Amino acid sequence: MTKVEIEKRGRVAKVHPRVADMLVQRHGYLRRDMQAQQPAGPTPEELAAAQQKAAEAKARKAAEAAAKKAAKKAEAQQKAAEAKGKD
Repeated sequence: MTKVEIEKRGRVAKVHPRVADMLVQRHGYLRRDMQAQQPAGPTPEELAAAQQKAAEAKARKAAEAAAKKAAKKAEAQQKAAEAKGKD
């Protein structure tokens, strides 16, 4: 089996193809035969859209929780007023 050349910070190493795949995925090495490829991550626009969507969902969830808490508080005050009125 032939070895694959990988590179990181100007250093070149020849390693087994399976080891090369792991080093590329986890440690930031580049395969010298594949340097022209674009990174496989999402584009900045996609990241921004995902972050905005997550922020909106978080805000919506917080608003729902606050409304639920306010409703509980109002209900408790109403019950307390009714109990006070009966005495």
